[in-house]
Amino acid sequence: MSQKDIIFPHFLHCCQETKDVFWKYIFEDLSCGRAPYGVYFTKGFLCCGFKGKEFSYKVDSNKPVPELFLEVQEILKTKLGIQSINDREAQRKRFEKTSSDCCLSACNDWSDIKRKEVRCILLENFMTHYDSSWSRSRIKKALSCVLLLLQLKKISSNDITIRNGRIEEIVNLEKYINLSLKDWKLDSKRKPDNKSKKKMLSLWKE
Repeated sequence: MSQKDIIFPHFLHCCQETKDVFWKYIFEDLSCGRAPYGVYFTKGFLCCGFKGKEFSYKVDSNKPVPELFLEVQEILKTKLGIQSINDREAQRKRFEKTSSDCCLSACNDWSDIKRKEVRCILLENFMTHYDSSWSRSRIKKALSCVLLLLQLKKISSNDITIRNGRIEEIVNLEKYINLSLKDWKLDSKRKPDNKSKKKMLSLWKE
């Protein structure tokens, strides 16, 4: 691109505000006075006359480049639906997350929560607020205990009371936490070995 082709250099500077090649090309074209289909420049304004998509944006060369980039990009996205592949992928992920959050808020059964990372977040939130006197170290150890108990199926879905996507109770949790933390304290004084691991597991056997 030669210097004489550039009509709006401030749009060219906007290319530095994104790593998305799609939007770099859009702003390169705008800097040369070439706008997307249906969009045109007139008397210092960027305009669109499509029915239901009309807009008139004053191009201010004194406006900070980051602000100019975001405003023009937002207009092109919202008014004309112009999106890059990255934009569509980000939109899809936001939609999936929103849908997941909405479903979670209506969940009242632990067995309905299939994603491991979601389960971990719910357990972490529950353990964090389980006892306000607990230190971070104690919470971390207790959480590890609960996760192990779930893997061993010592804690089942029926033992976990969940309402509106929040854990309210875990049956016999106090007993298992006390046993596990006591065992951790004893084992911390000696080098862990297979015997200590077996001892820990034996505490959870009926």
